Amino acid sequence: MRNLLIALLLIAGTANADVQWSKGFDINCTNATERENGTALAASEIGSITYYVFKAGVITSSPEHTYMFIGECSLSHIDTKLLSTGRKEIYAKTTDTDGRISTNMSSPAYLVNIIKSNPKPPTGLR
Repeated sequence: MRNLLIALLLIAGTANADVQWSKGFDINCTNATERENGTALAASEIGSITYYVFKAGVITSSPEHTYMFIGECSLSHIDTKLLSTGRKEIYAKTTDTDGRISTNMSSPAYLVNIIKSNPKPPTGLR
């Protein structure tokens, strides 16, 4: 019988950070070290990490956006131009090299507030 899906990973970073919509932000995580059935999971067996972005307080089956990065956890840039402004909750799942995806998302969520930058002052006025 195949092993159960992979255990959760932990997203690392500053919670409740304000991020300018036009700039994005970097996110990192800690690799899962075991599968959900308790057996060990080597970092070399991690196929990808997927981040799921939800509007804060609205966790549905359809996230606002997903970002998938191949391989184990590493510092990754999240392009916020694909997201609406406002507070977001970001969770992650691990997929192993056999394609098994963790059943539960990471906990706690990484919290971020995406804001529009202040407008530039007018130029060329006399």
